[in-house]
Amino acid sequence: QPLRFTVLYRPSDLPDFLVLKQRYLEGASMEWTTHDGCRMLFGDTYYDGTILSSALDQRTQLPVWEGVHVMWSGGGGMSASTSRLSAWELEALEGDDRKGKGSSRKAAASDESFSARPERAAEVKAVVNAAMRHELAVFLISAVTPDVAPGYDESIPVPMYFELIKARLNRSYYRQAQAVADDVRIIYRNCVEYNGADSPISQNCKAVTDATRTAILKRTSFQVK
Repeated sequence: QPLRFTVLYRPSDLPDFLVLKQRYLEGASMEWTTHDGCRMLFGDTYYDGTILSSALDQRTQLPVWEGVHVMWSGGGGMSASTSRLSAWELEALEGDDRKGKGSSRKAAASDESFSARPERAAEVKAVVNAAMRHELAVFLISAVTPDVAPGYDESIPVPMYFELIKARLNRSYYRQAQAVADDVRIIYRNCVEYNGADSPISQNCKAVTDATRTAILKRTSFQVK
C-alpha cells in the first residue's frame, strides 16, 4: 500500500524542500549531460549556462537534489561563475528539442537563488541581525520555553524564532529569500496563535516581523513603523 501523509505547506510559491511531483518528473525527462546548454529564470531575466556535470541517484537513476553543476555563460550577470542546481530548476535553450518540457518551472524561479547570488544571502543576514537588535524583538529571539509559556510546545506545531533563522542562514539551509521571509511569518503566526492577535506581544511581533519581511523581500533597510 502506498504511504500517505500530510505536510504543512507554507504559504509560498517558492517552497525550498517540497517539490511537486510533476516538476520533478519533468526535470528527470530533460536528461541533462555534460556540455548541454541550459538556462534558468531569475526575476524577469533568463541566464544561460553550460552543464559541467549531472548526478543521478544510483538506485533510481533519477536526478538528485542540486545534482547539476552549471557554468554561467560569460558570467551571465551572475555573482558566481558556477552554481549547483536541481534538474527541475533548469530549462532547455531556445531551439533545443527539449524546450517546453520545463515550462511549469517558470513560476517557481521568481526569486534570486542564494547559490547564484551570494550577496543576496548576505543582505538577508544583515536584515535578520538588525531585527534581532531591535528592542521590540526581545521575546522573538530565542526558543519559547515552558517556564515562560506553559503549554506552548503542545499548541504550536512549528516553533520559530530569530536565532533559529540566523542559524539556518549560517549553515546555508535556505536557498531563496522568500523562504526566510516565510519563516519570519511563522514567528508572527505562532505568536498570535498562543497570545491572541490583540495582545501587546503580538502587536510588537507584528511590527518587527512586518518590517523584517518588507526589508527582505523589497531589499530595503530594516525599519519598524
